[in-house]
Amino acid sequence: MNVNSHIQLPRFILNNFRSKNGKVWNLNLNDCKLHSCGTKKLGTQKGYYSQELEQYLNQQIENPFSKLAYKIATFVEQGEESLILPVDAENICKQYISVAAFRSKKAYSDFLKGSLVAGLLDDQTSHDGLAFFSTKLNSGIVPEISESRMMVLANKTDKEFVVPQNCFYLISSNRFPCVIAPITPFCAVGLISKDYPLEKNVNLWLVSDTDDILHMNKQALCMEYVFNHEFVVARRKNELLELKSYLEENQTSLESLKSVCD
Repeated sequence: MNVNSHIQLPRFILNNFRSKNGKVWNLNLNDCKLHSCGTKKLGTQKGYYSQELEQYLNQQIENPFSKLAYKIATFVEQGEESLILPVDAENICKQYISVAAFRSKKAYSDFLKGSLVAGLLDDQTSHDGLAFFSTKLNSGIVPEISESRMMVLANKTDKEFVVPQNCFYLISSNRFPCVIAPITPFCAVGLISKDYPLEKNVNLWLVSDTDDILHMNKQALCMEYVFNHEFVVARRKNELLELKSYLEENQTSLESLKSVCD
């Protein structure tokens, strides 16, 4: 039986960005327009994955990460005194981001170009195969982030995080690359090199500058433009109005970036 699959961004993350009316705002990168909609069908395609693969991803990747995300969000947003994470929290985070990378449109396109058998398979089997492979490669963690350290980002500004369909994006901090995966408008997880200079080995970043959040949101849009060219989600319209202007002003450079990555 074909199910309505969320191709890359899990519904539980989308739900965290709902406004009071139960809907999310999204900036569609194809028509450059803002839309308000529910989360049930956003970013989905019927039959993209088999029901078996959907259940597998839920059990192995999405359910563990949703529990971790809930703990982090409760700590950041409800003022819990301490954040006690499970011992495997870092691996859960790395697996979520690694598997998300393989579920992008660009990853699938690259897979089709490099596979000798992909042309012999139907689309669903190819989608299933690539996603399943991603959970087994290096224990489900891509080598590029295997040695990184997990961080929690707490947004203390009046500007909110957005989240791309790609689930994560890259920024640079003190010349160190950092992977950011938003959980809610107010918190995110990050992965950064273990060589990054930290005081007292603190793994909580308090983001208090609105320009930093705006920069991260722009990076979310840029990465989505290259890897999927689908949408960016926000709880409020204002964050996406800023990104809409940025998109319109930088269309040429974004196309150039996409061409280079292709």
